[in-house]
Amino acid sequence: METTKYLWKNDGDQNKQCVVTYLNEKNEKIQGNIVTSSDTENPYSETSKYKNAVCVGEATKFVSFQYPDTYPFRYA
Repeated sequence: METTKYLWKNDGDQNKQCVVTYLNEKNEKIQGNIVTSSDTENPYSETSKYKNAVCVGEATKFVSFQYPDTYPFRYA
């Protein structure tokens, strides 16, 4: 049996970090930065630069992964 996963979006500039897109339980696209098994426990530590992460929904199906233009390992 699969564990329910949740997508979280942090408060950082989304144009400067990796963004992942999933479909939620209603088959709607949701975007965020990290997937966890909790919809209530903030996935970022006390020392993280991201202080205000929010759970954007249940991550049921992976859609895409986007790198920022400035990502150092981005391939053409």
